[in-house]
Amino acid sequence: MSQVHSNYNKNQSIMSSLNIEKSILSSIFYDSNLLDDIKYIISSNNFINSEYKKIYSTMLELHSADIPIDEIMVLSKSKNTINADIIPEILATTPLTNIAEYAKELKKANLSQQIYLLTIKLQEKFDIELIEQMNALKLQIEEIDGIRKLKLEDDRLFNFFEKLDLDFDEVDKIKFEYLYDDLLVKNEITMLSSLPGVGKSLISVHLCDHLLKTKKIKQLFYLDGDNGLSTIKDRNIHHYKLKYGNQFRYFVGKSRSELKQIIQKLQQMNLEDTLIVFDSIKNFIDGDRDKNKDVSIVMETLKSLRNNGATVLFLHHQNKKQKDFNSDFAGSSAFAEDTTNAIRLEFNKDKETFILTPFKARAGHLEEIALKLDNSNLVRVDVEFAKQTAEDEEMIIETIEFIKSSYSQPIWSDLWKNLIELGYNKEKASKIIKAGEGKIWNFKRGDRNNQKVYFLIDEKETIIEYVYQDSTRTTKSTKRSGRSERTPFDGTSKELYNNTPYNTKQKSTQSSGISERSGRSPFDGTSKELYNNIPYNTKQKSAQSSGISERSGRTPFDGGFDDLEVYIPNINI
Repeated sequence: MSQVHSNYNKNQSIMSSLNIEKSILSSIFYDSNLLDDIKYIISSNNFINSEYKKIYSTMLELHSADIPIDEIMVLSKSKNTINADIIPEILATTPLTNIAEYAKELKKANLSQQIYLLTIKLQEKFDIELIEQMNALKLQIEEIDGIRKLKLEDDRLFNFFEKLDLDFDEVDKIKFEYLYDDLLVKNEITMLSSLPGVGKSLISVHLCDHLLKTKKIKQLFYLDGDNGLSTIKDRNIHHYKLKYGNQFRYFVGKSRSELKQIIQKLQQMNLEDTLIVFDSIKNFIDGDRDKNKDVSIVMETLKSLRNNGATVLFLHHQNKKQKDFNSDFAGSSAFAEDTTNAIRLEFNKDKETFILTPFKARAGHLEEIALKLDNSNLVRVDVEFAKQTAEDEEMIIETIEFIKSSYSQPIWSDLWKNLIELGYNKEKASKIIKAGEGKIWNFKRGDRNNQKVYFLIDEKETIIEYVYQDSTRTTKSTKRSGRSERTPFDGTSKELYNNTPYNTKQKSTQSSGISERSGRSPFDGTSKELYNNIPYNTKQKSAQSSGISERSGRTPFDGGFDDLEVYIPNINI
């Protein structure tokens, strides 16, 4: 009797499921948008009737492809043949008012049927895997009531994410561009830091002038919170306003509230082809520049301007160098974390050059570059040249003269001892000799202990050029390094020196600090004023126009000259 009752309940359950299946399909034919409410609850595998299963599967495919769902499309687009006679019966069924609830019931019935079948198998043979499968199905039944809420929420989130997600086409059409090669990347945030007084503001204003002049940008907004009007006048910044008009927006001497208002207006604008400069960033921080939370607020502001299309450059201070610690910028790490690129600025007084060294490069291929102001124009110069100090040049000149005046080609220790005898630092002397190899002088391996034997790289490759100014006057000697002394024969005739006994010459050269071994005569290197700040081509033309070649054999004793100048190449020490 119990078996009969069980079978009766089973049959009732199946009949109920079949009716639900038919009603669900009827509802979808009536309104295909209802599929969105149930497609995450039931699949075609939850249908008992094989024809209903094929119809539901086809409906899902049509809906996914945005194809209308009706009896004609279902029959024609189905991957499996569907009995057409069953369609009118489905259409005649009354649509459901709450399709999601019926879908849950169908899901529960299907899972219960699976559990029932596993129970029969388990009665025939005990199997731990069957028990695990039954428990998993029971867990699914318990979770059904929460399915609809979660899945509908997923749909809304999908639309939300879709709106904010990365757009491939939008990114793909963006062209990577430098506003200034190897330095400033368009539509990014760049930090320029330096010690106080190095020239951040000066170089930034001239950079702005260059970008407007070359039409790299169409609009400038310069927010100056550091300087006063007297500084603006002293640097002739107001002349740029006359030159560029409203393209050159420069705000100086404004209160914090006024600067904030300017920024708020900028945040509402399309800032494509616009450069915004913050000088310096500390003036725009409400709080402590050492605290991440305070710095992050202003950095978010810079990001919003970048997102509007702007290129952002902010100037920042660098802490004074400490014995055991040196930071590229002052304050919170958020400055570096939230900026795209970061550059350290240094100034070489000897060359009057600015050296810009990247210490963070997230976008672009940034390189160390050097700039120089030439009649208010920003000129890019060789980095090695820009870094040379006056002492470096003195040492290079002394080494050139030493090699040139040696009776025999000197070895490394000769060059090194010469510089040490002239009073230069031992370590720096080694660096100068090494740095000049292959650029000013070169070496070959000698027979004696395979030592380096040095010689000057000749003609155009050597970069040693003499520019003579012919005169009937006697030779005028230029000032030598303060560390080196002239020989006692300065100003005497060549004949007198040649007729001087060897011992006398030896003693004289020893007392003057000049090694007789080197072969230097007191007349070698009469003049050596540094040929600074003259382009190589200009010096070359000047040497050619004088009619004097380095190989002509002229000496400082022929005729007479006002100046003998030596051009020193750019080498990195």
